[in-house]
Amino acid sequence: MALEADPACFRARFDRAFAADKLGRHADAARDYGECVAERPDCALAHYNRGIALDRGAGTGLEAVEAFTRALELDPGNADAHHNRGFALRKMGRLREAVGDYDAAIALGAAVGRPGGHARALYNRAFAHARLGDVAAALLDYEATVELDPGNAAALHNLGALHERAAAAAEAAAKSGGSGGAAAGAAAASNRRALAAYDAAIAAAAAAAAASSSSRPPAATLHARAVLRDRLGVDAEGALRDHAAAAAADPASAALARSLGAARRAAGDLDGADAALSSALALEPSDAAAASLRGYVRRKQGRFREAAEDYSRALAGISRKDPNSSSSSSSTTPYSVSSNAAPASASATARLHVSLAYCLAKAGDPSGAVSHYDAAIELEEGEEERKDATRRAADRKESSGGGNSSPNASLSHARHNRGVLLARRGEHAAAVEDFNAALAALGPSAFSSANSSSASASPNDGGAVAALLFSRGSSLDALGRFDEAVTDYMRALSVGGNGNKNGGKQQQQVSAAAKPLRR
Repeated sequence: MALEADPACFRARFDRAFAADKLGRHADAARDYGECVAERPDCALAHYNRGIALDRGAGTGLEAVEAFTRALELDPGNADAHHNRGFALRKMGRLREAVGDYDAAIALGAAVGRPGGHARALYNRAFAHARLGDVAAALLDYEATVELDPGNAAALHNLGALHERAAAAAEAAAKSGGSGGAAAGAAAASNRRALAAYDAAIAAAAAAAAASSSSRPPAATLHARAVLRDRLGVDAEGALRDHAAAAAADPASAALARSLGAARRAAGDLDGADAALSSALALEPSDAAAASLRGYVRRKQGRFREAAEDYSRALAGISRKDPNSSSSSSSTTPYSVSSNAAPASASATARLHVSLAYCLAKAGDPSGAVSHYDAAIELEEGEEERKDATRRAADRKESSGGGNSSPNASLSHARHNRGVLLARRGEHAAAVEDFNAALAALGPSAFSSANSSSASASPNDGGAVAALLFSRGSSLDALGRFDEAVTDYMRALSVGGNGNKNGGKQQQQVSAAAKPLRR
């Protein structure tokens, strides 16, 4: 009524703007505050409140920064204005300027006796430091934030994530050999601190949920603790419970459902894994990692046709990914779970083709299987050519001469299995070529390790070589090249020993030999 009686009534317009902002009508609030500052350009509070409304979506980040700047020109001691301008700058990616504003807010707050100077500025400065890569400074600010507010679940979560980053840096230093045991000890200590921070974050969030009758636990923190437990190999049952609780807390997250499926698969719960991965794919049908994982599960269950469909789906998902697309890591969300796996490498894609080929062969489609072994071999050989070129360039740079190519078990496997299928179709000459290439891909070291009695020799070394020799011998036998066939059989017995159960019979599909895409 006051505005109807006197449209220029500053106080009534200001109060209406304040109420509109509280109701979430930020555009209305910004418009009323704009008219207030037009009427009273010297009112710092009107400029400040307009900046908040603009920052909440009624305007651009730059407009919000300009409003806060004008408020500070009129009231330089306003710690909250510095904090909110810093927040707007941070969202614009101007992190160093944001840190400067947070510094000012904390100093001004401390000058008037505010605990910690400015608790929210401490938290947001920690976030900005972390984005700038200054882990040590971010840790100090998050620790100060938690000291002021022990129930701040977001700060505790981010503190745990930073301790993980510190652990990763220490582990890298330990591997480089520069710091040795000291770095390994620092990594272990940081990982312990990370777990403790996640524990505290979950407890704090649970207490807050109980106090507000909320049933929403911190999904991202539960997931982070589960992944850390998985990585450290501690409390496997607790990690599985965390994965399940995270997925239940955010049932709309395909990434969390996928992680639960991967955890159940690792625990041997194939039915549970299938259910979780099916949920992930219902939420995100193009999730290549979830499709690959479910394909692995269904292959283990003997559901080869369905597994083949999943591997085909995974390959289709990979082909749709843009390897140059930016990740979601630039989000300003305090903590989140990534919903996209990294683009697959050529070798990972080749492994998918091998898995698909294996399932097609088992499902009675040898022609389809051969075509996917073709694709896998083409990818693996292209990758080998790239690696060889890199090695040759490194050798030229170091003037150390040419080096030998490293063994490629995946390429050998694809060549072997394609050869088996070609032999079944009676194409023994082509099969022999594949068996030759498969043996070459394993490298001469495979023969020496297969014959080795040392503890370091893999129990699979002899089996892989023996299987290839038996397969080649069988095709040579079919081609009438009997002397060569006998030689292969004798060599197979020599490297495989008495443990080979095939008795000279042609080797069937050796194994799927394809791990799911990393989650």
